[in-house]
Formats: sequence, structure tokens, C-alpha cells
Amino acid sequence: MRHSWLTTLMIAAVLFDSCTKHEDNSQGQAIGFSASTVAQAESVKATSIGTPTTDATLKSQSFGIYGLYSTADGGTGANVFDYSAPVEVKYTTDKITNNTCWTYTFDGALYTEKKYWKRNMYYRFRAYHPYSANVLQAASTADGLDIEYRVMTDQYDLLVASAKSYPANEGYERVTMTFNHALCALKFKIAFKETVTPPTYTDNIVHFYITGLDAYGHLDYEGFGDDEVLTWEGKFNSRDRVYEWTGSKQFGVKTGNYEPIYLMDEQECFFAIPQKCSDPSKGPTSIHLFTQKSGGTDGIDHTVNLEPLEWKAGMIYTYTLLVNKSDIEVSVSIEPWLTKQVPIDIYL
Repeated sequence: MRHSWLTTLMIAAVLFDSCTKHEDNSQGQAIGFSASTVAQAESVKATSIGTPTTDATLKSQSFGIYGLYSTADGGTGANVFDYSAPVEVKYTTDKITNNTCWTYTFDGALYTEKKYWKRNMYYRFRAYHPYSANVLQAASTADGLDIEYRVMTDQYDLLVASAKSYPANEGYERVTMTFNHALCALKFKIAFKETVTPPTYTDNIVHFYITGLDAYGHLDYEGFGDDEVLTWEGKFNSRDRVYEWTGSKQFGVKTGNYEPIYLMDEQECFFAIPQKCSDPSKGPTSIHLFTQKSGGTDGIDHTVNLEPLEWKAGMIYTYTLLVNKSDIEVSVSIEPWLTKQVPIDIYL
């Protein structure tokens, strides 16, 4: 199925430096890398809160890229970087220029020479971030990625991108690669329902988790441009607690002056595999919310099943939970995961 993706999070482009030719059919311009960021909200892991990604923290995480070139568009290709495995791109000191920059490596060793564009060749690239993502290398190339994702252990924002270029016609300029969210984001807001009295009544959230999700997924990412296809196959888990949070956070009655509070900070989220929650063919997706009176010792268990809903990649789903003594009223708002929320630019 085709997906209309949102431009989000990271933008990459192939950057050309003026250099001396090193290969007989090379154009004479090398492929280099640079990157920058302002801020990016990470997810929440287990019981801890994620922190924003900055220029400094971005540079501590590398990303991977595949590249192929061929004599015809889409034809059988040769590897741009000599290897069939993904090349790692990380912020380090380049051995040739001695400058600190984004440099590609293989098996932890820096290339001794830059790779150069070849004349009259068609190029295609496919990348993913972070480099630590579980890529199934035997089935992945510049034409398609196979990636495994486990919610219980892989709580990072998975990003993917692809691009095609024919420099002989388009010029030896940057080939823009737009990274997109391969996951969706979940947020939760909590308050007592307006009918709860007195309006000054408060409790504390002390425990939260979800059951009944695709906690493992396999991503198949193929195609270029308008023909890009993002396909997830998930494995349903009805037993384990996912996105578990513990702490003590006070909430009150929803009134004209008091809005529901976020379980986490507003800019933070849980990363989820795109899927249909509460899929009738699999089972319910359940929210487990435990509240406790200030100074009390016994927590009250509020459990509610979500209504079936298709969670799509590149979207944020904000659930509002209104507690009414023994039950919960649930509503959801849906919005695109916009670039302005997590603007990061990476240039290859």
C-alpha cells in the first residue's frame, strides 16, 4: 500500500567538494557529509523521561546509507561505497582533511579516499537513522530496506529516506534526501471529568502502562519518490506491559481554568509501530492508569480499552483520559508530525 509521507525530522543531501580526480571515469567531485540540528524530542523509555536532541547529541549518533549506480535508471547497480553492507556516517575527524565533519566509515575504519561521482551514471540512495537500527543486511540495498523494531528495547525514532539522481543531466549539485518518520507517536493527557466534585479535587498519577500492541514489527521500505512504499508487519503482544511509567504527578478536575496534564512533558512521546490498535482480529489495546490520593497508600486501577484506530507512520496521536471515579472517558486528537516540531538537517 502506498503511503503519503510527511516531510519530517531530517533532511539530507549529497554534498560535492572540488577535488582532484582519482578514477578514470570519475567526474572529479567527491561525496562529503555535514549535519546540524536545533532540537528533537526523544521518546520515553520504560520509567525514564527522554531528553531533547541537540547539535551535540546528534553528533554522537551516526546513520547508515546504501548507494548504487548503474548505466540505466533502475538497472542492475554497483555499490557506490564498494560494499554491500550499509556505510556508517558519523561525526569525526577526517583523515584526509583533518577537519571534524560527517565522514563515512566501514567496519569502524575511515575510508582512506573519498568516493567520487562517475560520469554518465544513474545513482540511487537509501538511508536510515540511527545507524544502530536492526537492519537485515542480507535483504537490504539502496533499492529497499528491511528493518526489525522491538518496542520493548528499541525506543528510538526510526527514520528512513531515499533519493535518485542522474548528475549528467541534473548537474553535480546536492541530491536532497528527505528523512521521514517510520513510526508514529503517542501522547497521553489526564484529568478528572468536569462532573467530578468538588472542582478543586486532585489525585496523583502513580503508574501507567499499555497492553495489547504490536510490540515487534518488521519494516519493508521500497520505492522512490511518489512510488515509495512503507509496509509494517507486526506481532501482537497481549501479555507484556509496554510504555510503563511510574512516579507521582498531580492532576485535577477539567474546568474552564484547568486543562488535562500530560503524562510526560508536552514535547515528549512514546514511539509506536504503525498498526491498528484494538484490532478485532487480534485483541484489545488497553490503557492501565493507576491513581492515588495525596498521602494515600492504595492505588486505584483505572483500565480502559481503546477504540479500534489505524495508527499511521508520521502522525501524532494524543489521547485524553478523563477519569470519572471508576471509569475513564477517552478521546483522541490526530496531527501530522511536522518538521517544525523536530527540525534536523543532515547533509550527505
